[in-house]
Amino acid sequence: VVPEHQQRGLGQHFLNRLLTTFENDGLEFAALCVTSGNNASHLYHNAGFETLRGFPVYFRTPSLP
Repeated sequence: VVPEHQQRGLGQHFLNRLLTTFENDGLEFAALCVTSGNNASHLYHNAGFETLRGFPVYFRTPSLP
């Protein structure tokens, strides 16, 4: 959710809809990969996700002209 629309419950709404759709389609589990310090970590935790392990994350940005 873009910053100007955060803290309005939109992320919670989208995540709940997605998880409900998964459940209705018979999926038995869902997994997330997020970077440490992700502002939405509390949202995922409140939805029942648990931190299983941490691992290094590497990003490659496109070369600037």
